[in-house]
Amino acid sequence: MPPVDKIIKEKLIETNKIKMFKILRIIYVIFAIIVVSNSIPNSLNNQDVCSITESLNVLQVQNTVELKQNTISENSANTVNTENGRYHGEFVNGKMQGKGTYEWKDESKYVGEFESNKLNGKGTLIIPGKGSYEGNFKNGKKNGQGIYSKNGKNYIGTWKDNKYSK
Repeated sequence: MPPVDKIIKEKLIETNKIKMFKILRIIYVIFAIIVVSNSIPNSLNNQDVCSITESLNVLQVQNTVELKQNTISENSANTVNTENGRYHGEFVNGKMQGKGTYEWKDESKYVGEFESNKLNGKGTLIIPGKGSYEGNFKNGKKNGQGIYSKNGKNYIGTWKDNKYSK
């Protein structure tokens, strides 16, 4: 399993920058409202009030649309490219943790559970030309009950540190 801590940290920093931008945008909107409200004369007719209200509503709708677009970008932040492949899934404290998928550049693929950036828990590992393994992993190795399949043959049994026993 390639180390991806640096890439994950960079992605988290980028996410924090997006959040900071949103906060600054909100502060800017509040500031703009204060400036506009201070420049409004005390004697307004209904038409002026409606015009100002419509302008504020348009501004609010535009901000809502922008927030939704940013939310989509943040959700896609769960995909991280590494020098050896790509991970898409859950993160906890900047590490691959929970359910996810890792695809190596050689087209090998793991779909399952991760803990501290390692294959851990139930999952399926497919290595083109070498077969597939479906079962338990511990610290990045086949461990526990599992099925290894290659060329139409299945090997069902117990695994310990990547070694098979019936």
